[in-house]
Amino acid sequence: MDFTFKDVKAPIGLAGAPSACKLSITRPQELSVPAGQQLSESFFNQLSASDNWGAQFANKVLVQCP
Repeated sequence: MDFTFKDVKAPIGLAGAPSACKLSITRPQELSVPAGQQLSESFFNQLSASDNWGAQFANKVLVQCP
């Protein structure tokens, strides 16, 4: 699933959840490639599903309830 957040402090919340439930949101970090360097086609060809390359660019929401 793909989703984006509005640029607000609390883009989502828990409604009707027990008070002990906790919500955490992690936003992706910007890709930092040194100036003048690009990621080559061979770099991406060598990736496998277990490398989780796309996960670093994903918004993540974790709901923990005891």
